[in-house]
Parts: sequence; C-alpha cells; structure tokens
Amino acid sequence: MLLSHLTIIRHWTAALLCIAAISTLVTLAGCGADARQRLAGAWQAVSITSDTLLPQDLRVEDFQLAFSIDGRYTYSGNLYYREAGYYRIADGYLYTTDTLRQSMPEKAVQILKLSEDSLIVRMADETVMKMVRAR
Repeated sequence: MLLSHLTIIRHWTAALLCIAAISTLVTLAGCGADARQRLAGAWQAVSITSDTLLPQDLRVEDFQLAFSIDGRYTYSGNLYYREAGYYRIADGYLYTTDTLRQSMPEKAVQILKLSEDSLIVRMADETVMKMVRAR
C-alpha cells in the first residue's frame, strides 16, 4: 500500500514538473515574440558611452538599426560601416549574423532595456548605446 502511494506521488511530481517545464517554454517563447514585436522598426542612436572609443570618433547620428518582424536586420555605423542579415533574441541578448560578409560569426549584445520607444544595449567592450525609435 505504501509503495503504491509513493508511486502515485512520484507520477504526480513528474506530471507537475512536465507542466512547469511546458509553462516555462511557452512563457519564454511568448517573451521572444513580444520582444521581436517591440524591436521591429527603425532605431536611431541618441547616446554612446564608451571607455574605449573617443567622443570625436563617434557621430551618434550615423548609428542606425532596423529590424523586421521576420528576423532580418540592417545596421549602419560610423565610417560607412554596414551590416545586414538575421537576428534573434534569447536570454536577454540580441544575436546578429551579418550576411553581407562571408564567414562572419554571430555577435551578441546584451539588451539592457527594450520598450516601445527605447532600446539600450551593452556590447562586449562595455560600450552602451541608447537608441530611440526613428521617426
């Protein structure tokens, strides 16, 4: 009798863990879709804070990003630098893969803030870029 109760408890525990895991996956998938919705559109840099780049080397108005809902992006930076390719959002990071150049590795920036009108990211060198939705 005790063995059958333990078996029932074990089965219920396994079922609850499965339900919790599925709920977590659905929530994470929903957050990704929601983040992609908020990210879609054009963005313009308004400030860049960096310990490695000199202010005179940066023209903030040159930095622009655009994201489509289907996972594509374009980027333009200073000195006529351009990127375009695919992006994804996972675990608080924005991952981009540039397809304009051969064999480019995926890059990641940490998303510090993403709202309807603000995007703040931190790059690997600790540079922080604040962007607003372009008009």
